[in-house]
Amino acid sequence: MYKCKNCGGPLDGIICTYCGVRNEVDLKHRYEVHKETERVCPNCEVFLETLIIDEGKELYIEQCKHCYGIFLDYGELEAIMEREIIKSDKYDFEKVRQILDSPIVKEKSIKYKKCPECRTMMSRLNYKQKSGVIMDRCISCGYWLDAGELRQIMEWSKLSGVQDFAPSFPKEVTFQSQTTIQRPKHKNYLEERFEPLDLLIEGFMKFLYKG
Repeated sequence: MYKCKNCGGPLDGIICTYCGVRNEVDLKHRYEVHKETERVCPNCEVFLETLIIDEGKELYIEQCKHCYGIFLDYGELEAIMEREIIKSDKYDFEKVRQILDSPIVKEKSIKYKKCPECRTMMSRLNYKQKSGVIMDRCISCGYWLDAGELRQIMEWSKLSGVQDFAPSFPKEVTFQSQTTIQRPKHKNYLEERFEPLDLLIEGFMKFLYKG
């Protein structure tokens, strides 16, 4: 159980229910600030800070000092997960269900955000397609995680027995391939649907002609 950095009360989520202070829950401790960047927080519209996670491996991440959101270049999410999580192939159904039912971050409404780097609108991605954590992804620059989402991804991954920490993307199905599949089925359906009726009409016409 995390404790509020301000009042010491038990912390359920990122906002303390006792004093109302927003807390950092993603990182184990406050890392050294390397510098202020020109990357902009999509929530607060302020410059992000670069934190030194592992100088030896040149692992740096950007974080907002106000909302504690994190921006990760491609490959940095996997590097942090490899550093923080002891891999296990076991799936704890009960605890995974608890995480999904009581997330650290509860999304109030769908909101598309601008990439901190290139400022284009990011898409939304469910980490591993079933974790329940909706990440913001810039196809060119990286991922944005709101405060608490990194910790939630770590908890879900550890309990789900995930071995590959890279986000997975849903398979894209083109419109052309769908219509190609549907057209023969639709044609066969029509032929089967009207064939008995055609035979009945043909028989009736023969009867009238014979009479």
